[in-house]
Amino acid sequence: MFARLSVLRCLLAPVLLVLAPLVPAGEIDLRAPDDVADLLSPYLPADVVPGSGQAKMQALIAGILATEGYFSPRIAFAEVDGDLRIDVEPGPRTMVVAADVAVDGPLEAKTRADLVAGWGLPAGKPFRQDDWSSAKQ
Repeated sequence: MFARLSVLRCLLAPVLLVLAPLVPAGEIDLRAPDDVADLLSPYLPADVVPGSGQAKMQALIAGILATEGYFSPRIAFAEVDGDLRIDVEPGPRTMVVAADVAVDGPLEAKTRADLVAGWGLPAGKPFRQDDWSSAKQ
């Protein structure tokens, strides 16, 4: 009896691996403002197995939104007819209020003026990670 259970346990994992692809995958129904949906859509999988990977997907969505200055999104998941609905409210976008560029050491006035004028995150613009990275360079 115990030998049969042991054999069944050994066979269970390979059988599950073979059958796993047969579990129907649902589509993602992303509900978000158009600009946010356009930002997120290229990075989301085409289909998902309901109930799997939601924590990773939530972290992915939050990380992508943070690159555009949305640091407090609300992300909700719901399984609807085998599909995964994702509701995203990005929250307020972080805006640059002011920038003060300081230069240590000697620098010609024109070079300093060019650096300040070329600052990539001017006041009144939304925070974007790419702009921040470029500005620091």
